[in-house]
Amino acid sequence: MKTYSENEGMLAQLVALGVLRKTPLQELEHGLTVEVVLEETEVSYRCMKCARDGIMDVERPFELPGEPRLQRCSKCKVARYCNKTCQREDWDLHKQDCKLWDTRPWEAARLMENRRRAEITNFLDSAGFQSI
Repeated sequence: MKTYSENEGMLAQLVALGVLRKTPLQELEHGLTVEVVLEETEVSYRCMKCARDGIMDVERPFELPGEPRLQRCSKCKVARYCNKTCQREDWDLHKQDCKLWDTRPWEAARLMENRRRAEITNFLDSAGFQSI
């Protein structure tokens, strides 16, 4: 894991962009504590299938401002996909979540938020930040 100084000012840049905010919590041994402050409309989604497979598409890794949005699942309207092929290939894994959005949306939202937070934590950890 990189230390605060090894990230070459990345934290300051993320704070300046409004992506992260320093918290009033005591600083950790190797840096500051921060929280993610993006609104839902500012989140850029990835294809569910590509994300599960760990595929990073260099051409279009995430949705981009002003570009067409990813296609949503026609049933739950939550899962997003690059194309119909990715959606079909992901169906066996997605169908439980899809059904949950239909029958117990509060539970599905909780599970999705927990996954989203875990993904953000993993991203920050891989970038060398220590998350709590």
